[in-house]
Amino acid sequence: MNRLVGLLLLITSPLGAEFLVSDGYREAVFSVSDAAAYCAFMREVGAWEERHRGAVARAVLAAWKLPDTASASEIVLGNPGTSRGYIRLVLQELKKAEGS
Repeated sequence: MNRLVGLLLLITSPLGAEFLVSDGYREAVFSVSDAAAYCAFMREVGAWEERHRGAVARAVLAAWKLPDTASASEIVLGNPGTSRGYIRLVLQELKKAEGS
């Protein structure tokens, strides 16, 4: 089964309000040094598939408070037939400013 079913988490806030969280997570983001090895492992062990590959948007890098010289690429993996539980692998490259 490609999907965890029936995982429910009951969280109680300090004010006594209860929240029900189910259906897992949308995506988790990991910074990796070797995306190819991680992808190969996930394909072999979990039968995951690549959903997206490309450059991380400049706005995202800015939101992460990375320097203007930073760039990153990303790969999104997911189980076949699912729309949740993705893993986004980020491979960051920091370039030294000229004169450094």
